[in-house]
Amino acid sequence: MRSDWRIDHLRMTVESRVPTVFIVSAGAAEMRLPLAPDKPATFDLPTSGVHDFSSYAYLLSARSTEGFTEHLRIPSRRTTATWAC
Repeated sequence: MRSDWRIDHLRMTVESRVPTVFIVSAGAAEMRLPLAPDKPATFDLPTSGVHDFSSYAYLLSARSTEGFTEHLRIPSRRTTATWAC
């Protein structure tokens, strides 16, 4: 991500339809969050980025231990991801 200002942390809300561990990092510390099905979890993710001539750059990495492609299991459902910071 890029920002004109330094970002201290990102407030994230994540949810899964299956039990999983959500693993995420934004340059500072990796966080591992166990998720229960259909129970949103909100947390603050610490960030660390680099500054260039005019902005800050951050690398956001996210994955889950039990990832799946839901539309292959239930074709009527579309899998979408929503990020809000």
